[in-house]
Amino acid sequence: MVPLIRKILITVLAFQRRRAELEEQFDREEIKELGQRLEEDIKELWRQMAGLQALGKPNAKADPDYPGYVEMKIPDFVGESLYVPFHLVPATPDLPVLNEVMSLAARVRVGEVDGRRAAICLSGSTVILKDVLRVGDVDFCEYIPAEVPADSLANAFREQVMSRDTRYCTVSIRMTVKGQADELKFVEASSSSGFTNKQIEPLCRLISMAQNGKTSHVIGTGFAGVTEVTNWLVMFTAPLENDPASRLSFAHQEAAMNSFGRRSLHILETLSAYLNFLGSEIKKYARNQPVKALKRAIPWLRLFCNDDLRSELLQRALDAGVLARAAVLAKMELVEKYDGKTGLRTDLTELLDALQEEVNDEVQLLTGDAVDPKGTLRKVLQTFGQDFAAEDGRPSLLKRILSLAETEEDP
Repeated sequence: MVPLIRKILITVLAFQRRRAELEEQFDREEIKELGQRLEEDIKELWRQMAGLQALGKPNAKADPDYPGYVEMKIPDFVGESLYVPFHLVPATPDLPVLNEVMSLAARVRVGEVDGRRAAICLSGSTVILKDVLRVGDVDFCEYIPAEVPADSLANAFREQVMSRDTRYCTVSIRMTVKGQADELKFVEASSSSGFTNKQIEPLCRLISMAQNGKTSHVIGTGFAGVTEVTNWLVMFTAPLENDPASRLSFAHQEAAMNSFGRRSLHILETLSAYLNFLGSEIKKYARNQPVKALKRAIPWLRLFCNDDLRSELLQRALDAGVLARAAVLAKMELVEKYDGKTGLRTDLTELLDALQEEVNDEVQLLTGDAVDPKGTLRKVLQTFGQDFAAEDGRPSLLKRILSLAETEEDP
């Protein structure tokens, strides 16, 4: 099965790379039919792989409607399921963490239409927490249908801001405005004044003009301590798969928290785009942001079913202690974001105080009495990055990872 998967993935990359050339040399309809047959082969392979990943797991089963997903029932949330792409299932955190993740999702989601919640997905490194062990933040992505009214989203955000649950603190919403892709409009709600009624109307206008956005929260969690939790908001016109907005993220790296968030995993265009994205990110960040590169390499290696390279990469990271250091650096940046600001809400201040204590303890543990603790932490990451990309008379770990997508004819 493993050689077949690698062969399929290499074929997908080669076919998409040469598709325009093939359509010029051969009949366009024949090439289209060839692509469709390849997609059917992938669909069947993904169906089998999902079945294998679900085997022996009491609350899991292969999704019959979207091949490649494993549906995982969460016992503490009756009627709720997590839909995980098969290659991420072995790295998905255990039930205690998933229970907390489901609670976080319920806390940060904003979209609802006709009583049906918008599709929210767990994204980022928390999806592969069992592999990476530490995270510096938690990411969600919520796909919101166009029919959800702007005032509904604005009021959901206000309710989050005004919540009296001191474990959660919603601090901001920012939206990308149509026609101004590089301009982010920002609404800050971290001051003691909280959120006023006067802010609702301009926020509704802002949301109604937006293509996408992000809400940010500071939350105390059991598995990641006090951390930043973000929820990326993607506005789309149903069906999701047919809207260009669906290309803002990859279904292959998200765990959907209800059936609405599933997308086809076998489509050539999106699968090749995902592989190219992972490969380019691994190469781009290996030397200077090696933990980011590692978090791209894990799903790459799991998709190619290469446990040897994955184990080697993770063991090197554990030996160097870079996962813990990267998480601490992310928390230090969160503290610095609010450093010197006055008039902060009481709940935010209390969470930041707890976060500062966490940071102080971990920095002391990892750097001792270093004069420049942040520089000391970064130095370890830099050394790891150099080792990741170093040749030393044999192919580097980076090169060996990327070579999984190469054929013998590739340079």
